[in-house]
Amino acid sequence: MWGGGPIVPNSDEDVIEGYAEGKTKAETVARALLKHLEEKRSDLGGTNAERVRTAFRGLDLHPRIAAVATDLYLNGHHNEAVFNASKALVNLVKERSGRYDLDGAGLMTTVLSKNTRSSPSTISRTRRTRTSNRA
Repeated sequence: MWGGGPIVPNSDEDVIEGYAEGKTKAETVARALLKHLEEKRSDLGGTNAERVRTAFRGLDLHPRIAAVATDLYLNGHHNEAVFNASKALVNLVKERSGRYDLDGAGLMTTVLSKNTRSSPSTISRTRRTRTSNRA
């Protein structure tokens, strides 16, 4: 980066001096930008881990998913949180669809397929049956 004046340098020493000045100016600008970015980062929630926790807390998760995953995720056990959330989702889909004979991808493919989707009456009937069994 050139830091010398607008006049064409007269000697090699002038060129070296101009580039040295440019380097100093560039370092000063880079330090100022870095300081500004660090201030912005702290304004936005500090470390990357803190921002992830804040973002997770802002999610509108189904209560069953939140119950099994939130504490694990916030404590850094991300793999276990995702695994437990997946299991809870599968169980929730089984309950809502009444398809206890299927699991995993087969369950999701069958239940969520446009061709074999359970009718609202089937899901309502499943809910009514479960509710009446609890009484």
